[in-house]
Amino acid sequence: MAETPSPINYKAQLFGFWSGVAYVVLLGIGFQLIAGYLPPHNPAATAIEVATIYQRDSIAIKMGMILCMFSAICYLPFSISIATELERIEGRLGMLSLSQLMGGMGTCVLTFYPAMWWLSAAYRVDRTPDLIMMLNDAAWLQFVGGLSMFMPCVLSIIAGSFADTRQHPVFPRWCAYFSIWLAIFVLPGQLVFFFYSGPFAWNGLFGFWLPVGALVVWLLTIAILLRQSALRLKKEAQSETPESPIS
Repeated sequence: MAETPSPINYKAQLFGFWSGVAYVVLLGIGFQLIAGYLPPHNPAATAIEVATIYQRDSIAIKMGMILCMFSAICYLPFSISIATELERIEGRLGMLSLSQLMGGMGTCVLTFYPAMWWLSAAYRVDRTPDLIMMLNDAAWLQFVGGLSMFMPCVLSIIAGSFADTRQHPVFPRWCAYFSIWLAIFVLPGQLVFFFYSGPFAWNGLFGFWLPVGALVVWLLTIAILLRQSALRLKKEAQSETPESPIS
């Protein structure tokens, strides 16, 4: 006889859904609405031009980057919820679920440390412009070019989607193909280390806008699929709960 899902299961998965949404929202607010980092800084800008940005907007940059660091907290429960679904597919804690967890931790690092570099650049705006530009370069190159640490999150879902033969898979087959396209869109981001301008630079179409845009859509899509799974778990738990005896 199958074990009745505990209410904490679907509640935890719903928490994972909201964590994923919170990650995208907090990162967007801190990165753009407060720090004003869209469009990205021009990688071909001179050291004086970069230093002027931090001297002019140091307070806004500090506030925005602090919020970005806190958004990293939200990604971990989101990744744990995904790993929980992959564990159900595998039947145990296995390669896919562990890869998801490791990728989730890597994504937290990729979110946290670029914000720290940007904060360091804004902390002492009386530094020489060359030092401020070096910190700014380190942040942008890691933020855009370090997405390889995030790839286990995508690859584990692709494998889990193809492996899930249940009637109602958490990650349908179309999700696997969508995730494959995301991986393709993200790959050009590794070329930002070679270009200072054009579509492959960190402010270009293939270096930033396409991979980041695809990533945001993918994150929200996975969050919605987690929510649908949580609601199915809730419905199953309620339908299998025995009725109270009539006194």
